[in-house]
Amino acid sequence: MPYTAPTVNYATTLEGTYTTLTGVQSVNIARGRQYFQDNFPASSCVIELIPATSYATPLAIGQYLDVRDANTSNSPCYFSGRITDVQRVYGMPYNSGTGYAPADRIVVTASGTTGQLGQVQVNLNELSQDVSVAMQTITFAALSLRLGFIGTNVNTSAFTAESSALDAMNTVLRTGQYVMDDWDMNRLGLTSPKIFNAVFVYQIGRNFSQNYAFGDTGTGQRFKSIEYLSSAQTTFDKVQVRPTAYAEQTVSGTNNLNTLVYDTYSNSTADALSLANYLYSLLSGQLTAVPHRISTDTTVAANCMNLVKLADSTDSFCAIGQEASVTFRGSTVTGIIQGFNATFDVEKASLVVYMSPSLGQPFTLDSTTFGVLDTNRLGYP
Repeated sequence: MPYTAPTVNYATTLEGTYTTLTGVQSVNIARGRQYFQDNFPASSCVIELIPATSYATPLAIGQYLDVRDANTSNSPCYFSGRITDVQRVYGMPYNSGTGYAPADRIVVTASGTTGQLGQVQVNLNELSQDVSVAMQTITFAALSLRLGFIGTNVNTSAFTAESSALDAMNTVLRTGQYVMDDWDMNRLGLTSPKIFNAVFVYQIGRNFSQNYAFGDTGTGQRFKSIEYLSSAQTTFDKVQVRPTAYAEQTVSGTNNLNTLVYDTYSNSTADALSLANYLYSLLSGQLTAVPHRISTDTTVAANCMNLVKLADSTDSFCAIGQEASVTFRGSTVTGIIQGFNATFDVEKASLVVYMSPSLGQPFTLDSTTFGVLDTNRLGYP
């Protein structure tokens, strides 16, 4: 079907009237991470547009901005956040009568909720608690709301956090083996207390039944290029779990060529050792190169941008942390989506997806080390 660029809309309040920006030339959205061992970074959206002659509501830092198929609250959403920068770029030559040049541009930068967590400092002194409670505590302290799945049966230790909320959140995510993404509130604030920001947190490998797939033979989304990583980027034969309140726990092989250092709020040395063994079992045996970076666009895969859609109250879309199959030259493997970079322009949309062989379902299947796909898996805890 023909490509239609999404709308970019902004308002002074989350529940206000949204104005659609005109003259948009490109929209670049980055969410998630590239590697399993990375922290979740701040999500971002950068919009380049040709300036209008005037704006009834001038663009300003702090305004709410979203990218949707249509300018309605229930339309599928690719990004939802707040403006953090408005940059004017002036070109030459310019029209001396109007003061405008064809090369004039406005560049708007916005940050999603994960990015807003990175902008807020927290000062916490917490008792031991379930990781879901710890995430709730951190995000409430940062004036946002965690929405996700609770009951992990994994506890944090007592911990202090004098850092950005995003740094503290990443430590809790590692402790409980969770992933995090922005969340679409459909332009509706929540009450008791009034909340305008939300993150979506869920366990690694939780199945939302989206069946993400890429393929070169007509099965799944077609792609234009695929890159494989050597095992040095994805395999660790030494794992050091470093809980803040207990001694470091190490599990290693004989070569010690590549070490994973993993900071957590683990609740005991036994918990830290259990996590170290889990990570070592998953990450130490993958010796072959694996798919890491897949590039596609709407000229070859019309529906590829479905992967970019944000989850909302229906939990319909949650690509980060989900399994995806990759079929290439007669072989099909399964990986975990770690993050992506999406670009919408006037003529097409392009997508780069980053995948990992780790996080519960390694690429190597039907082996005594990694388990049988859809039959058994190594689990934590």
